[in-house]
Amino acid sequence: IKTELIWWRTHIITTNSFFRLAVIDTTIFIDASISGSRVVLENKQIHGFWTEIEKRQHINWLELKAIWFALQSFEAELKDRHILLRVDNTTAVVCINKMEGIKYPKFNKLATQIWSWAENNNNWLHAEHIPSTSNVVADRLSRLKNLDTEWELATYAFNKITTSFGFPELDLFATSLNAKCEKFCSWATDPNAWAIDAFSISWSTFFSYAFPPFSMILRMLNKIVQDKARGIIVVPNWKGQAWYPMFRNLL
Repeated sequence: IKTELIWWRTHIITTNSFFRLAVIDTTIFIDASISGSRVVLENKQIHGFWTEIEKRQHINWLELKAIWFALQSFEAELKDRHILLRVDNTTAVVCINKMEGIKYPKFNKLATQIWSWAENNNNWLHAEHIPSTSNVVADRLSRLKNLDTEWELATYAFNKITTSFGFPELDLFATSLNAKCEKFCSWATDPNAWAIDAFSISWSTFFSYAFPPFSMILRMLNKIVQDKARGIIVVPNWKGQAWYPMFRNLL
């Protein structure tokens, strides 16, 4: 409570400019389930998965966390905008519109974090409830599981490999949940990713690690040749595949 009072005392003089009615600039559809979160902004869709600890949280907290994930992911595109958040969770709507988490400290902390972000980026947020039946895309995609981009090499195997060949600087095909390096590339918008889409950057200056989706192996090998890249790659020992001779030649 003391922290909140300090915040209000600090910002009360700017109330007339900070709290305002304005035309909606951007609408974001957000949904969360115990599997993960999904965000839809215009023609862009992003999907995130929860950690094991996050999965044990209340669904209302996950909905608020999904809002936080959405704002971070599209931060560059959202600056100076009045944002409408359409979610199918009434508690999340109240927390955003009242700028607090009612009687739950954990919700209050997250709501305050969201509004502090909005202030720093000159955003105004407004949340509206949308029935799950109308939030079809975000709802369906928030329940996706086991995407091929979520596969990862077991930690003990990764450690054994890096002990022999050195530790890589960049994980080329990863997400926040399975990245083996602090710096990683994600297949879609991820607030923690160093870059989006590994194929959009040069690999020539990094000692990289790659465990690609099987459908991207040939494209990855071509990229390695093109960029004269160095690193560790993990692929199945499928000798009958068209890409296998090329893989052998790179060893």
